[in-house]
Amino acid sequence: MDNHDRFIRFLEEHFFAPEDVIYSAIKRKTFAPLDESLFEDAIPYSELPKDKVNLPQYFVPGYTRSELLKYEDSNMASGAAMNASVLEYRRTGAPEALARAQRLYRGLKKIEETGSTFESGFITKFYGGRFTKETSTDQCLYHIYGLDAYFEVATGEERCHIRKIVPEIVRFWIRHNYTYTYFEWENMKWPPLRFPSLLAIAWEYSHEEIFRSEFERIISENIDCVPEFNCIDRYRGRRFSDYEEKHNIRFLNNMAVRVTMDIMNLSLMLRVFPEHRYAAIWKKGIKTIWEQSRNSLLPDGRYQTLKFYEADTGKTVEPYDDCPLPWAKSAWSTMIVRGGLMGLPYMPEYTEEVVKHTENVLGKLEPEAMTYMEELHQYPDDQRFKERFLSGDAIADYLWAYELLQTVKGKK
Repeated sequence: MDNHDRFIRFLEEHFFAPEDVIYSAIKRKTFAPLDESLFEDAIPYSELPKDKVNLPQYFVPGYTRSELLKYEDSNMASGAAMNASVLEYRRTGAPEALARAQRLYRGLKKIEETGSTFESGFITKFYGGRFTKETSTDQCLYHIYGLDAYFEVATGEERCHIRKIVPEIVRFWIRHNYTYTYFEWENMKWPPLRFPSLLAIAWEYSHEEIFRSEFERIISENIDCVPEFNCIDRYRGRRFSDYEEKHNIRFLNNMAVRVTMDIMNLSLMLRVFPEHRYAAIWKKGIKTIWEQSRNSLLPDGRYQTLKFYEADTGKTVEPYDDCPLPWAKSAWSTMIVRGGLMGLPYMPEYTEEVVKHTENVLGKLEPEAMTYMEELHQYPDDQRFKERFLSGDAIADYLWAYELLQTVKGKK
């Protein structure tokens, strides 16, 4: 199973951008940085509105598709790689692990400095290695997780910076009343449960009352919706498709993102406020999201982006031949098992199961197979480019999951 050194070499040789962050994606065939040749069958820019974002086509005015895709999840992948590197250094004392963490810190700080040209605490999506007005709560969450992990090995000066920037990232969202444009959705009100974890860690670093009071307000108003991704409209209270009604089935979509976001948020709140009156609900939420996410893992080590289950029994079933919904397979399975490992302190009864799934994923996947998507079903021809990438998220989470697994198994 142990391909750890190969994955480290592959990450360092192919996924590090010149700005010291992890590329969101590289070419699947050659492992080179993305360029526009990969998008030859996408809708030409000349046919897209020049002033409108088109997210399915990865089009943001002023940036090429390759600039966008190279860096779309760089905060996430860099934060995950940072956690893996610090855990590796703690486990082994290897100087190269510390050097990698230091390099990633420089990259995260560069993103902060670039975003601050717009507004203090703004975590920009680093398209083309330059400023954009795009951001998202998941990028902020992973960015902060990366800084928080690095704090353990940081210099005194670096620790001062982390103590200052973590609360400032969260102040940005408070100033904007948790509202900010997301691609084509202008002035979007972000889901409220994205923020309690950020407010909790901002309070932990600063002990400023605004963070604690906002935490209590938002979590109290939304406690019935924990875990978040089990409750948002596209999973509950939505209109079921004709396909689902015909076969009496329901679907769970994009479980890799769901399990990681929920468990990162809930476990961070439990770390900061372990005796909170809602702690039992947060722990139950971690179990709920794991129980759903594990069903999308495949025997070959990948995961299926759209999984169906019988409405009456909850039994997982494969898509029927007449399925009109797009789905694929992906190496983002590494994100699912990493989420499961993070949740184990709060669901120890699942240790054997999570370890088994993790060993299967880590044992079956290879560095050259860290796909974003493959074996696409029901995707239009102009989106086939999505299977031509290797994913920075997948490989960074492989390494993070590997280190968490060593911790669980007590290995040195």
